[in-house]
Amino acid sequence: AECALAVSFAPLGQGLRVDRVDGDRLSHRGQAVPLPAPSADGEQHPASYVDCGRVLPEQAARGVDPHRLHYSPRGDAAAWTAG
Repeated sequence: AECALAVSFAPLGQGLRVDRVDGDRLSHRGQAVPLPAPSADGEQHPASYVDCGRVLPEQAARGVDPHRLHYSPRGDAAAWTAG
């Protein structure tokens, strides 16, 4: 990824989308569970990630879990890219 200029892009004219997930569950269980709107009591520990959009033509990307198996959706994964 350090050698890639761009692998994915959000559609033109669309602002950035941010995914807010439960940071504790992500760090302890490797699951990115969406959080509702921020709570007034401050009990949540969110982690926020920008949605990078669709993979560009002539590029390939996939998520791979730490054991190098195909990951499950919303699971902890590394991004592998080619193109």
